[in-house]
Amino acid sequence: MYPYTIQGVAQNSSSCYDSAPRFLEPPVTVVSSTSPSVTNFMGYDKDYDSVVYEWAYPQTTSNGTNASFSGTYSYNNPFPSSSPIVLDQSNGQLSFTPNALGTYTYCIGISSYRDGQKIASTFRDCILVVGAANSTNTPPSINVDKASPQQTTLIPQLNFPDSTYYEFNVTAGDSVRFSIVGSDVNLLPSFIPQSVTWKGTSGQIGSTSTTGCDNPPCAVVSPGYGQTGFTSPLTSVARVDWLTDCNNTILNGVPQPTVKYIFIAKFIDNACVIPGSTSIPIVVNVNAPTLGSPDSLIASPVSISSTLLSWIAPMDTSTVFNGYEVLHSQSLSGPFVPIDTISNYQQTQAFLNPQVLGGGYATIRTLGPCQVPSANSDTVQIQFCVPNFVINTPQADTAYTATGTKMLFVGNPSCINQFQWQIDDGTSFTWMDLVDNSTYSGATNDSLIISGISTAFNGYKYRCIASGAGVNDTSDVTTLFVVDNIAIAEFGTDGAILTPNPNNGKFLLSVNHDFIGSSYDIVDEVGRQIERGEIQSQTQDFDLADKPKGVYRITLTGKSTSKTIVVVLQ
Repeated sequence: MYPYTIQGVAQNSSSCYDSAPRFLEPPVTVVSSTSPSVTNFMGYDKDYDSVVYEWAYPQTTSNGTNASFSGTYSYNNPFPSSSPIVLDQSNGQLSFTPNALGTYTYCIGISSYRDGQKIASTFRDCILVVGAANSTNTPPSINVDKASPQQTTLIPQLNFPDSTYYEFNVTAGDSVRFSIVGSDVNLLPSFIPQSVTWKGTSGQIGSTSTTGCDNPPCAVVSPGYGQTGFTSPLTSVARVDWLTDCNNTILNGVPQPTVKYIFIAKFIDNACVIPGSTSIPIVVNVNAPTLGSPDSLIASPVSISSTLLSWIAPMDTSTVFNGYEVLHSQSLSGPFVPIDTISNYQQTQAFLNPQVLGGGYATIRTLGPCQVPSANSDTVQIQFCVPNFVINTPQADTAYTATGTKMLFVGNPSCINQFQWQIDDGTSFTWMDLVDNSTYSGATNDSLIISGISTAFNGYKYRCIASGAGVNDTSDVTTLFVVDNIAIAEFGTDGAILTPNPNNGKFLLSVNHDFIGSSYDIVDEVGRQIERGEIQSQTQDFDLADKPKGVYRITLTGKSTSKTIVVVLQ
């Protein structure tokens, strides 16, 4: 193993954070002179890291130092060949044509890479014996066929110069069955048929379906029908049986959409002096069952603390649905993090709390039985609409006489566009919608004007139902207090008089001598300071005509007393 870092943090070298790569294909140790030789070392990495092949120095048996080469030979040109010696670094295929008898030594290394870092290497020192050509022998042929009951049709793919490899796709849960047939029509010097022996291998072949392989369930190889072992004259058959499941789509605890398993189908004959052998890779892609993405995702705010997600379920003709996964991110570009899982296929709605999430974006995906997600659905923005219901609640000393007028307001954020004022007059103890008439104006606006107030209005309660962009919420309740026989001009007889009220923004404030020199503050209905100053005389003009219509409060603060007066701008 080599030092390995994750996001700049060196991993603990005392723990095995990697499984070293290994060679699935045994080396060819005896070849015929003048005959082209092609072999593949078929490197395999249990962690499915990327692998690279390379020449390396053989090690001496005495002290582990690099072996030396004589003459024109070197570690990357280790034996005689009439054609260039080629080692394909990507697939491990070694091609050459030996042209001199003898025994030679060479070394092949295979290194695995993860996140662009070399993480482990394995080296194989090999002996190569070049013998006299045996022109009468040909290696066994290999065919891959379906086994009964039929599982799937293998798709031949021309890839390696010396053979054809087979590749086919299955879905986790499928039972994979196929037969590998090795045949050889050559005869021994005694004129009896040559024997053909199965020598295949794979990291996924186990002694049983649950033991002996890297990632159970395992594939089990057994002799073909009528054979007592893996050696048979003329023809030898090896049968592969593999009942896959979701575990075969998990690597290092992480579900994968597809995991590729490699089997080396190899047969060798017993020709003399140099046996002939043939190998063919078989690639089985185990795919996790998945569904399509949810469709037509939309987000609809319901209230200040709830947004409704709704979508259309994907088709599930194979009944592989295992859940919907809701993901959230503060950024449109992600990363999106799962925040909820829904197990009911028929449930195509979910509620999110935009106040808890702080707005952001949401998307939905489906999970198959192997927990492999589909692609994400469309991304929607979580509308963060907070209707700030600030209602003008009259002070306890508010007084009106006949023909008095009062205006009530609610906040009007951009996401609110519908209003309905309601009244509870104490007779039916229920809320009733108001309509515009001679008494009420603005029953469906953000401000309600009440005209002709009399003592009959005393104790009436008002509220507003506001909605828009999916939001539907109710304002605070305002109770109207009415005291008879007090004129509006006498409003505030304890030291301050404001006239006229309501007004168009221009009004006169009259105070007794005690308030001269006092400070005053004017705030709007949400508490924002509009104006601040000092009372300089017993009568003082104010001009708020450039301010929005609404309810304002003027607070007078003297040395020993204070007074708050409500002024309505119409």
